[in-house]
Amino acid sequence: MPVDAPKPRDRGAGRQRRPPAASRCFPRRNANHRMGDRLACRWGTAAKTCTIRKELVMPPADSTRPYALAVETSGRWGSVALGRDETVLAVRSLPHPLQHAQTFLATVATLCREFDVPPERIGAVFLSIGPGSFTGLRVGVAAARMFALVHPVTLVPVPTLSVIAQNALRMDDPPRHVLVMLDAKRSNVYADAFALQDAQPPRYESLAGPVECDPVTFWREHAESESVAVMGEGASRHRDRLASAGAVFLPDYLYRPSAEVVYLLGRRLALEGQSVDRRNLVPCYVRPPEAEEKWAARHQPRSV
Repeated sequence: MPVDAPKPRDRGAGRQRRPPAASRCFPRRNANHRMGDRLACRWGTAAKTCTIRKELVMPPADSTRPYALAVETSGRWGSVALGRDETVLAVRSLPHPLQHAQTFLATVATLCREFDVPPERIGAVFLSIGPGSFTGLRVGVAAARMFALVHPVTLVPVPTLSVIAQNALRMDDPPRHVLVMLDAKRSNVYADAFALQDAQPPRYESLAGPVECDPVTFWREHAESESVAVMGEGASRHRDRLASAGAVFLPDYLYRPSAEVVYLLGRRLALEGQSVDRRNLVPCYVRPPEAEEKWAARHQPRSV
């Protein structure tokens, strides 16, 4: 090569080497990325935004006391509540009826973002356990069990009929007894009877537990009780039959269960030690789902 000839150009000279594609898309995680951050990222995906992840992992001002989450998905309309100790910080309704599976995680993520609560600061989940909508109950139970699989939280099932019964305390003169009814189809209701307890604060306590029954028959069994009234969507559905039997109705605005009441009842039950392991958290259906009933009918032994 002649002495004055230019040297071949080094194609890599002066260039900054690009990192591999994987590192460009997914930056290396450092020690500040915790398991709660990963769960928060999933919540952010459900909420259709990535900003939720960053805001959820911000530590609260007081990091020594855990928060609690209350879940109500047993009916047509769902809601969630966030609280700490005896205080309910906020309640958010799910935006669409009968779409709990699509909107639940996004609503929880938004609620926690508002109060800068990362998932690992949730110490308890209070869950409306039924009876109610089979699909809605499964959504709530599945979410609570998933959360307990990631974080060591206390799971407390709260009877749904008891949640509705506490709404009667909002009246100026609450009745001594209330009969809560939810529609069970087949002309029946899920029902339970409650008596007002002279406690502080006052509350309604179940007398027997939920059953599936005819609404008029259930009313007649308790009609002789002192100051008794009926409430719930089941009572509204069978209003004509119950009215003919002489039933007294509470106002319709008291019929919907709320995550706020689930929180208050759940906290009391938690203090009484009535929590369950995640593997034992199952919905209270009262009767088997229709699919199980059909399967049992098909496989029932035939009589000779």
